[in-house]
Amino acid sequence: MKDSIRQRLQKLSDRFEEVGRLLSSEEVAGGSRQFRELSMEYARLQPLAERLLRYHGLERDLQAARDLQADADAGMRELGSAELALLTRELESEELELRRLLLPKDPRDERSIFLEVRAGTGGDEAAIFAGDLYRMYARYAESKGFSAEVLSESHQPHRRPGSFLAAEVRVRYASCPARPRHRSTGAHPHLRVHRGDPSRARRGR
Repeated sequence: MKDSIRQRLQKLSDRFEEVGRLLSSEEVAGGSRQFRELSMEYARLQPLAERLLRYHGLERDLQAARDLQADADAGMRELGSAELALLTRELESEELELRRLLLPKDPRDERSIFLEVRAGTGGDEAAIFAGDLYRMYARYAESKGFSAEVLSESHQPHRRPGSFLAAEVRVRYASCPARPRHRSTGAHPHLRVHRGDPSRARRGR
């Protein structure tokens, strides 16, 4: 890894530690605007800081594998060579991911979105599929630091557990304030995603 990239990564990792200390200090009041901003910065830096720690660990393992290659025992040297090849590939993969994390963030990435999931024709099977589709998106959102909240839903008279005919869901960043809700319309089976200005979403832009 180039020294310039390593320095940038370390600087951001140091900032992550600093923000963590600020969040736990008495000077920053919970629920304040400063607290929310620091929480968002902390969440944004956390993946990079954790991956950099893993990268450093792989570097230490790589050095240990190189030491094995110099061992007097042939079996240990063979083991060192195998480990070296594996760790080299892992380090290359981690470096690519770290470089990706250094890319500028799109300011829209942390905005709320609104999803509308509707079951198509097909009775119970369509309603079950709509429920599965919602849960898939909810799990993905939560894995990325967002929360998924069902704002409204409709069901069949005798529905099966976990199924629904339609649901409106708000997906928002965990530290973001709630945004005004709005509804989408449509008669066909669909999943629609709206971002930003509700009036633009209603016009289909």
